[in-house]
Amino acid sequence: MVLSSLRPTVKRILEKIAIPLSGLNPNIITLLSIPVAATVPVLVYIEEPGLAILALLVSGFLDILDGALARLSGRTTRAGAYLDSMSDRVSDTLYYLALSLAGYDYRLVVLALGFTITVTYSKARAHSLGGMEYSHRFLERSDRLIIIVGLLLVAIYLPGYMQVLMLIYTSLLGIAVAAAFYKGFKVLAESS
Repeated sequence: MVLSSLRPTVKRILEKIAIPLSGLNPNIITLLSIPVAATVPVLVYIEEPGLAILALLVSGFLDILDGALARLSGRTTRAGAYLDSMSDRVSDTLYYLALSLAGYDYRLVVLALGFTITVTYSKARAHSLGGMEYSHRFLERSDRLIIIVGLLLVAIYLPGYMQVLMLIYTSLLGIAVAAAFYKGFKVLAESS
């Protein structure tokens, strides 16, 4: 959605960063992102939200760096793609835990996490059923990470707006689920 337009620029920057790292195994970078993501809720819990935001950004950066490194070094594999997807879901869960620990209504956080997982599952399931891969382009992972950073900032500086903003975000994720459902069904119906 928002960050999709920046994709070519980000790709060029990542390639420049990945070149000196081309000797590293991309799966190591993927695995490294999980403990970094695990520090996010811990830092929120011990009331270090600035460090939590930094850890979230580093974890997100590692997540995009691993793919760039794999493509650049010619080491893209199905196992690596699987590992990346699974680490994304673990990291997402940890980020939403951080939101709950920051004081957001846990019911909205759980619903937002469920919607996030449903969107990614819809895409993966449609692909596994023989539908061509598609991108929903509405609240993609990069957009969600930026929003989560924003929500953590709101918890620090504008706590009176926390619940209404979480409600809006969760509602938008509900729309993303509906869009993914529609797109997945349409792709599969056209390929049948």
